[in-house]
Amino acid sequence: MIFRTKISISSGLLIIKSIISKLFYYVYPSICPICSRMIDRRFCLCAFCWSKINFISSVTQNLENIDNIINEKPLELLRQDLRLIPIRSVVVYCDISCVLVRLLKYHDRTDLAIMMAQWMFRVGKELVMDSDLIVAIPLHRFRLIYRRYNQSAELARLISQYGKKPFVPGILVRSRFTRQQVESLSARKRNLHNAFHVPQYAQKYIAGFKILLIDDVYTTGATAKYAAIALKKAGAKSISILTFSRSLKN
Repeated sequence: MIFRTKISISSGLLIIKSIISKLFYYVYPSICPICSRMIDRRFCLCAFCWSKINFISSVTQNLENIDNIINEKPLELLRQDLRLIPIRSVVVYCDISCVLVRLLKYHDRTDLAIMMAQWMFRVGKELVMDSDLIVAIPLHRFRLIYRRYNQSAELARLISQYGKKPFVPGILVRSRFTRQQVESLSARKRNLHNAFHVPQYAQKYIAGFKILLIDDVYTTGATAKYAAIALKKAGAKSISILTFSRSLKN
């Protein structure tokens, strides 16, 4: 009798939960974040916007092995692409994906990080599972105060949950305030010179470990390269990079 009562209560709770869920859907219907069409479930795009996403089917570029050039001057370090550090991205940075990134980055749509991180985990699962620690490209503290959150850290936090890998904010620090929207590769190199470092207290988390670096967009690669150099100087065993989107112009 007690067992039947428990089943009855459990079934009743499920029915109530289902009713509340349906009521919530009609009061606050799920809509596509791009075009505002109504959709069946949260954290996804409508079929039309989904069809416009240009997915990247494979790894298209790597970074060069930096073990042998780590002591050279930073600008000399970047005269060639860093080609042996694996990079994986989910989508081409254009149109729909550009809107998603901008909504997450500048318009407080942190809910979009759930969908974007799910895509990143599916595409980069091998990189995630092979890593020891997940690190996000950091914002400078002044920009973090202005925006209130770091979009790359939001993605990294969720990916760490999906892959059950540790994510510790503050391991990689942006020590110099850099200009945004610097387009040319040479200008970005100068802009990011000595922009990243690993604090002394954080080096124990880096030394000898395999690091997965997370960012929202890969454009010229200068940000990823300088961040990778800072991690390598701190003793990282290996580095891989996973981004949501990637510009194919560079």
